[in-house]
Amino acid sequence: GEYSLYIYFFSGISILIYYFYLIILAILIKKINTSLKGFYKLYFCFLFSLVYFIVLICYLIFSNTQIIPTVLIPIMTLFQIPLIFCFYYPIIFIAKNLTKLILNRDVIINDYIINLIWLIIFPIGIWFFQPKINKLAEQFEKK
Repeated sequence: GEYSLYIYFFSGISILIYYFYLIILAILIKKINTSLKGFYKLYFCFLFSLVYFIVLICYLIFSNTQIIPTVLIPIMTLFQIPLIFCFYYPIIFIAKNLTKLILNRDVIINDYIINLIWLIIFPIGIWFFQPKINKLAEQFEKK
């Protein structure tokens, strides 16, 4: 109804805040480990998601017209699967590489599953995840 646009808007804002947090974590990881591979995929995921959400906002704003919704619905449906990949790849990438930096070895899923869960449950997970990041940043500053 009348409030659905506000719900979509604030959901989008919260997702953008979450992505901003992930970008900061990715930059920190890149500073510590300069030989990190796969960083270009991370940038692609952030940019793809940003473009998708801009298109979604345009769709919600112009949904009263007849032309734009009929054109955008198939396009948005086509991009749903890459969007799912682009949502989860940064979370997995950051959890895996941060755990790799903490343990100083290659890691398997059992090593970084806890960090992955803390990143997925975003507002609550920060309280458990952030101390690990602070400790890693302090170790990096000492070097």
